Amino acid sequence: MHSPPVMPSLLAGLLLCAACGFAVAPAAADEIVRVPMAAPAFDRNGDGFADVIVDGRTAHHDADFDGRFDYSLTLAFKEYESEGHSRYIAGGFERDLFADLTRAGLDKLCASERVAADWTAVHFRDYLYYHDGYGRLSLFDGSPANDGRLAAKNPRWSYEYVVEFNPDGSVRSVRHGDRTVELATFDYTANTSAGTRLILPPIGDPEDLIRIRAELSRLF
Repeated sequence: MHSPPVMPSLLAGLLLCAACGFAVAPAAADEIVRVPMAAPAFDRNGDGFADVIVDGRTAHHDADFDGRFDYSLTLAFKEYESEGHSRYIAGGFERDLFADLTRAGLDKLCASERVAADWTAVHFRDYLYYHDGYGRLSLFDGSPANDGRLAAKNPRWSYEYVVEFNPDGSVRSVRHGDRTVELATFDYTANTSAGTRLILPPIGDPEDLIRIRAELSRLF
């Protein structure tokens, strides 16, 4: 099927954000940096600034629109371009587009990753990892640089938790500082995970982040 067209305002945002070529003005440590944006999918509260910044297969999200990003979602496999990822978000996370993006990068993956990616492209309707195809959730800490500077050429973000997911949405592992807790593993033959199953809710508002943080903190 044909992919949805890229909106002019979205294309302008891609030139600024997705290519990481946006020239972010110098700022003091406590001064919030904002990235101008007009595309509705990336400026969800309509204030003229980006609350979603796409960088390759990763999308940074500002859940409470305060100018600092709260979490990142990273697509399950390595080879996704910013342009395709942005179309996926702007198109409302269309399942067929996710499968097309996954298949497009198969040749660039190593053998083990190619097996999993090919499996995902075939089973994309039933196994979408977390939040529509994302294999990793990273929760930012309170670092001042976790704002519009994420669109700079050399961003310096800082995470509190990094969560890896299995295809069925169960948590595979959680990293917090220098500690990692392993939970469930996925069997690609039986199409199910085994071990300690933890399912995190999708993020719709800041309260969801509070609940997720509380759940993750119990592991450490």
